[in-house]
Amino acid sequence: METKHTQGEWYVSDIPQEDGRYIYTKENPFSAIARVYKGENPHSSNAEANAKLIASAPMLLEALQKVKSELMYENLINKEKSSGRNWQVELDIINQVIKKATE
Repeated sequence: METKHTQGEWYVSDIPQEDGRYIYTKENPFSAIARVYKGENPHSSNAEANAKLIASAPMLLEALQKVKSELMYENLINKEKSSGRNWQVELDIINQVIKKATE
């Protein structure tokens, strides 16, 4: 699968900015790839939480792709044995999430 998003490990800047939080890559720490605004409430912790979630997105996508492979393998083995759990519902959800993140 071709990756279109910015490569590398993402992180939230240690220095909070007045307007929100910035997300950088370890490979290019001087050029932000995203900015999460605080919005109307300057005391809101949403910007911090949202920035952390966004910064973890590449790792989450990679983990989900690995889980998908494992579940597909489990389904294949279980089908051959005619036993075990069918993970198709979970695989359908995983496929929807991966599609949303990559298309």
